[in-house]
Amino acid sequence: MKKRDPFKIEQLPKVKNSKLVGGYIPLPLADHLRLISMYYNKSLQNIFQEIIEEWCRKINKSEKYIIEILTEKAVMEWQRRVMESGKISRIEQEKYIREIYSILKRRKVAERHINVIINKLKYKVGTID
Repeated sequence: MKKRDPFKIEQLPKVKNSKLVGGYIPLPLADHLRLISMYYNKSLQNIFQEIIEEWCRKINKSEKYIIEILTEKAVMEWQRRVMESGKISRIEQEKYIREIYSILKRRKVAERHINVIINKLKYKVGTID
């Protein structure tokens, strides 16, 4: 008699257009997710994908909207710095833009999104001569 794994999980093939994302979650939650994946006979990847897709539908925020909000946060911080120091030079402005670029890069934001945010930031803060 051939042995079969009663908990075999269907694995979806790795998608070309995919990226590994991750983070730590509390152990009880991780344990619960593993049980759920076995219960539904799905991989953790599939469970996470379904949860994230459902969450994205619930928050209903477009990429365009999120980019606008992130840009506005960067503009507000720039304005705060200008108000605090009283005067800002072009060098400091360029340094700030590089700082924002580095933060977005470190947070692993897609390059195409970084470029849009940086361009909008440059437009909104203007150019200092």
